[in-house]
This record gives sequence, structure tokens and C-alpha cells, in this order.
Amino acid sequence: MSPPTPAALKDWLGKTEEQTDRLDPVRLEQAAAMLGLAQSPDVLPPLWHLFFCNEVTAADDLAADGHARLGGFMPPVGELGAFNRRMWAAGDVHFDGELRAGEAIKRTSNIRDIRLKEGRSGALVFVDLERLIEGQAGQVREIRTIVYRHFDGQQTAPEDQPLSPEPGLTALEHWHPDERALFRFSALTWNTHRIHYDRRFCQQVEGYPDILVHGPLTALKLAGLAAADQEADRQSDRATGPLKRFSFRGLQPLFVNRPIQLCGAADGRRYQALNHAGHLAMTAQVER
Repeated sequence: MSPPTPAALKDWLGKTEEQTDRLDPVRLEQAAAMLGLAQSPDVLPPLWHLFFCNEVTAADDLAADGHARLGGFMPPVGELGAFNRRMWAAGDVHFDGELRAGEAIKRTSNIRDIRLKEGRSGALVFVDLERLIEGQAGQVREIRTIVYRHFDGQQTAPEDQPLSPEPGLTALEHWHPDERALFRFSALTWNTHRIHYDRRFCQQVEGYPDILVHGPLTALKLAGLAAADQEADRQSDRATGPLKRFSFRGLQPLFVNRPIQLCGAADGRRYQALNHAGHLAMTAQVER
């Protein structure tokens, strides 16, 4: 049973927001180039909805960490204490139909849950945000779990935690993201969170050892492997059908300029990302 929503934030439950966009072919070409793909797709691949319908926040409305100031759409978790470290901790994405290049789309977001919990390293506030992106013949329904960690400026984050990977998964890609790749992903997702590009801010303000790789970028890479497995099955007459659901959970941060292993299970349903030390950083599950 989830903890009750803190009384100070109850008014944010059910709060909604809308945004429209178009699946611009140029942005799709830019996303393909960022991922090293030879050509851009006509049908939106899994998790590419992240490049569209993002919030347009004026520069004057940005907080010191680069995110939109809390208390507008997202709840003012600072009323509960010094919850100053923000991370996208998990996602659960359902796919229905197709979203195609060039078409108009609409996003409707609402805040489904807010809960205060005590973790191993201190207090945490979790915010579950539902986002529905609808096109002419398809939709993507996503639950984002955003976590705000209590941080008074004194704690430092480790570069590695010895979390054991799931055995039996095969390394499918060796990935080495650098600052250029992170910059492009930030630009394509309209993400100004400074932990993804400002090394001084990461180290001196938030206590991280280096610039952080975006959690959703790692998730998108794993989803790309799942889609590639689906295409391989199709060509070998082992049709599995399109992805119906992709869920992921971040277990520890990944950092720029460190090697990352992206792994998958033989059944094409389980994936994981391992950090530079071979320890588990993200898990993902697929339904087809």
C-alpha cells in the first residue's frame, strides 16, 4: 500500500497540463543522427515520443538546477524539506497503434500520485506523472516516476554501487556516451537540467562525481535493442508483433565518458544496462 500523499501537496493530485506538437521529420532526422542511425523512421520507434510535446518553459521560469520552478505544474516538494536532487527513476510505457512522421499530436499530462518515503540513503519524494500522447491512429501512454532526494549540500554520490546484474543476459552493445551525445539528447528533449551538461554544477552543487547520462536516454537505447530483436524475429519468420509495453527502472546513475554494456535476454523480454564496473544500473522489461 502506497504511503498517503503529504497534506501540503494534496492540491497537486489530479493537476493536468496539455501540449500539442507535430512529429516533425527534421527532428526525427536529428534524433536518428544522435543515435547513429542511417535514416530516420516513418513510424515512431519505441520511446521516440520523448522528443515531442515537451514543456516550453521561459528562461525566467527556470530554477537554479535548470528545471522549471516547482509549484507550477509539478508540486513544490521543497515545502516538505530540502528535496533538491531530482531524478527520473522509472517509466512504464504502453503503445497502441502507430504514430507517423508529419502528423499532429497532443499530450495530456496529469499527476497521479505523490508520496514521501524513507530510503536507505534518506528521505525521498516520489511523483507519478501520467502522460498520454495521441495521434491519428495511435497513442503512447506513459507513467513517469520522478524522485526528489533529500539533499542538504553535504552528501556525495558514489561513482559505483556493487549491484549484481541478472545472470544469463548477453551483451548486445558496448556504449560510450560523451558530452556531445548528452548535449544532443538534452536539446532534442528540451531538457535544461544541469546535471547532464554542467560538470561544475554536478560536482560542486549536487555532489556527483561527473556529468550524468540521462536515464531516459539509457532506456531509449534498451528499447532500441528490443525493437531490433523484434525485427530480427520478423525476418526469421518468428513474428513476435510490435512492442506493447516497455518498463524500466534506474538503480544507480551512469556517468559520461564511462563504458556501458547494454544486455538482453534470449527471450527478448528482459534487458539491462551495466556501468563501467559491470554493476547493474538499469533494468527493463518488454511485453510484445
